[in-house]
Amino acid sequence: MTHALAQHALIWSNAVSIGCSREAYFGSRTAGEQIIMVRRTTIAGERKFEILWNDGSSREVANAAHEDLYVAIEAAEAEVARVYGAY
Repeated sequence: MTHALAQHALIWSNAVSIGCSREAYFGSRTAGEQIIMVRRTTIAGERKFEILWNDGSSREVANAAHEDLYVAIEAAEAEVARVYGAY
């Protein structure tokens, strides 16, 4: 894990292959939880980092697509705080 990822409130995984040449980073409040993910994807022909819930819910993230990984991670952490409160 890079130093920048280690500074965040959630526990973030290193890049994980999720198939089809895609990679994702999983965020957890506790070890092994993986409630939210940021994955590299292509949206409307542009490479983006997309935030998705990974907790079995059907919730959607309002501002899900970002050009920068670290901006996407900040937004994912804000989304977890919005839904779950302080962690």
